[in-house]
Amino acid sequence: MATKKRSQKSGVRSQKKPGAGSQEPEGSKKKVASGQGPGVKKKKPEARSKESGAKGKDSALAVVRRELEQYAERGVFRSFSPISSSNGKTEFQFSWLWNKPFHLGFDEKRKTLTFRRLLPNLPVGSPIETGVRAFLESVASSERPEHRRLDPARVVIQYSNQRGTASLAFRVLDADFAHGVQRTMDIVNEVFLMFLGPRYPEYLVATFNLPED
Repeated sequence: MATKKRSQKSGVRSQKKPGAGSQEPEGSKKKVASGQGPGVKKKKPEARSKESGAKGKDSALAVVRRELEQYAERGVFRSFSPISSSNGKTEFQFSWLWNKPFHLGFDEKRKTLTFRRLLPNLPVGSPIETGVRAFLESVASSERPEHRRLDPARVVIQYSNQRGTASLAFRVLDADFAHGVQRTMDIVNEVFLMFLGPRYPEYLVATFNLPED
């Protein structure tokens, strides 16, 4: 396993293993139907109480679960539920973008939220994989609007690719797990709708069986 490298600029750590996979050629671009499911709906900032993080009365898991439940209540998720919990690790499942199933794990000890096997068919070193990594590096750029900018002092992205399937983990550094959940969902939403959708629609169509527009 290669040593993880951390970008000082964006806080993205990447870990890659040789893999195999396939993708549609970049030649002819296809539009992906965008009405198949809701993305992350922005909500007005709310005042955080002292109980909203691990230092308050609520456990980190309780904060994470409550934040995810709010997404479900607002209609961003469907069929939300925790499916397993043991040794400080909990996994949640829900239907999200294009009504596809997603699994999000939370490791309370490591303070990490993880979308495992988020992007299949992403060969290591391919143009699309390189593009995804560059996009993740850019989310902390000062050129991005402040409300969309990742603060690497608060949340660090950890990227890994095993045998052509990429996973994304988000480590919360400041114990504000509500903020950690929000940034996790925002960035994953952007990966799909603001990067892959416009630039690699054929990948989404082929990999996630989406209809062409």
